[in-house]
Parts: sequence; C-alpha cells; structure tokens
Amino acid sequence: MRGAAWIAGLALAVAAGRAPAQPRPPTPEESAKGHATAQAIIDAAGAADVFANESRDGAPVARHKPSGLYCLFSLEGKGSIRFVEGLAREDAAVCENLSGALGKVAAVRRAPAGATSASELDSRVAELRKNRPELRPASPRNPLGGPRRTPRDPQALLAPVGGGVIIQITVRVKDGWTYETRMLTDARYYAVVADMLGPDPISDVLHHPALPPSKRPPE
Repeated sequence: MRGAAWIAGLALAVAAGRAPAQPRPPTPEESAKGHATAQAIIDAAGAADVFANESRDGAPVARHKPSGLYCLFSLEGKGSIRFVEGLAREDAAVCENLSGALGKVAAVRRAPAGATSASELDSRVAELRKNRPELRPASPRNPLGGPRRTPRDPQALLAPVGGGVIIQITVRVKDGWTYETRMLTDARYYAVVADMLGPDPISDVLHHPALPPSKRPPE
C-alpha cells in the first residue's frame, strides 16, 4: 500500500514517460514527522484505544489492533480514520488517504458467518453503487499495451458514467475478517498504476509497509 501522493506522482511520471524516483532513507526529522502525522490522525479520530502508531522509516502508519489492518498515510495527502455506523469500533474501521480524486482506502470488518471473498466483494460493490448509482463496471485499457497481472483476490472495477476516475475494489476474507482496499486513480493511467502497485493489494494491508513482499511470511 502506498500513499495518495505517491499514486498521483506515479500517474504523472507514467504520463511523462519516466519511472518514479526511488525512495531514499529518511532523515530523523522526516521520521519524527511521519510518527507525528500518524498520531495526529489517530488522535483526531479518538481511536487510540483500537489503533496503534507503528510509523517507521518516515512513513505514517497506524494499525487496527483487533484485526491487524495496516494503514499507510501520506505526509502530503488528506488522511483520516473513521468507524462504521452501527458497528463496534473493534469490529470495523476505515482508513482513508486521499488527495483530490486520487487515493487509497483500507477497510476491515468482521466477516459474516459463511462469507467468502467473492460474496463480500459483491456486498461491497452493491453497497457502493447504492450510495453512488452513477457507478458502472469498468474495463480500462493499458495505454502502454500488454495484459494486466491477474489479481490474487476477487476484484471489481467501477467508474462513473463518462469516466474520469477508476475505483478498484479488492476483498479478502481471512481469519474471520473481511479486508478491503480501494484505489482511486485517473482512468487514463489506471492500468499502468495498478500493474506497478502489484496484483496483491490486500497483502499490502496485512503486513507493515516497511516489510518488502519478499520478506513477508506465507499467507
């Protein structure tokens, strides 16, 4: 999982035909800023009882303690934590990291008995389209050519009538929880951004962002 500003920068880099800059080690000041940013988001939501500040390497990171969901925030974007109306804060939470129309959302809630990743994806899509009836299934093309990598988990793509922004929804049911990620990005660059971010966005919220995929334990 990466921040909204990184996604926006990636889209712009792709548009300009260049790769995004590689990260450098953070300075002590940047590390302190990352920790302070995450703590401010936790405090603003009154969420210290269920979220822990696990910022590292300058990246603002909060973890939902009951579910283990990791939320990576951007230093430049608009980050927030909120809870789901009608559900206990221990049982459901949403992290939003938005910058204009670009961003990422990570969410978790207790899975209903007998739920599967596919059935929970259908439920999330129906819920979203109920609140936003202008959304329709989307099939974006890769402007650089070539097929997209097949996602590991059930995934849906939605876009408003007329296009503009693509919403990618990915869901996995694991250990009694439903983990969900949503990516919002410019439809022109969606296929490239999604491919560079990888086919396993759920794994990104199950592990600390500082842990590279090659060092993650088997799931």
